[in-house]
Amino acid sequence: MPDHPAPTDARTTDDRRLDVRPGDVRVSTAFDVRAARPDDLYGAAVARVASWHAAFTGLVPQDFLDAMDPAKIAASWADSITAGRSRMYVAAAVAGGEIVGYAGVGPERDADAPEHVGELYALFVHPDWWGSGAARVLTDAAVTDLRAAGCDQVWLWVLEANTRAHAFYRRYGFTETPDRTHSSLNDLQELRLRLQLRPEDGGGDRAHT
Repeated sequence: MPDHPAPTDARTTDDRRLDVRPGDVRVSTAFDVRAARPDDLYGAAVARVASWHAAFTGLVPQDFLDAMDPAKIAASWADSITAGRSRMYVAAAVAGGEIVGYAGVGPERDADAPEHVGELYALFVHPDWWGSGAARVLTDAAVTDLRAAGCDQVWLWVLEANTRAHAFYRRYGFTETPDRTHSSLNDLQELRLRLQLRPEDGGGDRAHT
């Protein structure tokens, strides 16, 4: 992670209980949110594959969806995390321990991005857990990570056609930017969204200063 083809990943298919300020960390009694361990990766990959099938059937080629292999996805994540290219958080159900979703974060991949910008690479929740609050607590974990790393902004890409994701991110506090790109999957348009973590004229309270 970040996975490729990119940037197509930061898309959620969750969440309805958004009653706190953007970026606030909400303690969840339903989920254990933690930095991903090696034995979490396969469960997170299963959640990813299920979410892609539920959310993107009809939008991306079916042969791409059918070829998604959780074992291969988990192995690619392990390599990326070990190499320090990204960080990953998972939400595990307190009852039963099932991995229900994950978020991946790291440095913004756009070479022209300003300083102190982080990227939410991926946010997926298993469709059995849509509406459970998992996306919210995973986004909280991702934002907390990037703020602690000194980021002033969080950027992400989302498919224009993914209206459910748009609604979630708007409620969380993300705003649309003018930036556009096209996914290599079916040439679908993607939009860049931004979450401002600190005042744009400041940053003096940055965690590393």
